[in-house]
Amino acid sequence: LLRRAGLGLLMALIAGCVGGETSQTTHFFVLTPLPMDHPSLSQSDRSSTKDLAIELEPVEIPEYLNRQQIVTRLNGNALHLAQYHHWGGGLKDNLTSVLADNLSTLLDSSRISVLPGRGLANPDYRVALELTRFEMDVSGLVSLAARWRVFKSDQEEPVIMRLTRLSQRADSTDDYGAVVEAMSETFG
Repeated sequence: LLRRAGLGLLMALIAGCVGGETSQTTHFFVLTPLPMDHPSLSQSDRSSTKDLAIELEPVEIPEYLNRQQIVTRLNGNALHLAQYHHWGGGLKDNLTSVLADNLSTLLDSSRISVLPGRGLANPDYRVALELTRFEMDVSGLVSLAARWRVFKSDQEEPVIMRLTRLSQRADSTDDYGAVVEAMSETFG
């Protein structure tokens, strides 16, 4: 009788473990560029930039962000990798593509090229962007820190060098769609 009770208990435990498993779906996200009708530049500013030719270097990101999982900062030094919330492709490629689209929209120029690849015959400028921080913290604040440089096409030294820090609060810390939307808006 004791042996049967033990066997029954073992079967119940196995059934509970197997039946208790929940399969969670992995969700994939991408950053989105500014809408084509974004009003950041006035029409007069756009007319002066319409024919600019710009080559973009691929956006650089820290290694801790160069992964499939979306990264959240828990505190100053601790990071959390979202197990079921991933980037839909490489984050570096997505950032570079969005930057190219945003510059094209803001400058009203179709002459934006991403390096390496087919460069422009006579670019006016080359832009390099290095993100040193791009994640949400536990309070829902999305932070971006970036070093960017603008070069005249025929010069090795940048004509502009800046450090930019931006932040925006996500509508929800539990909804990764809202988190990625806030990241897109911060990057835009």
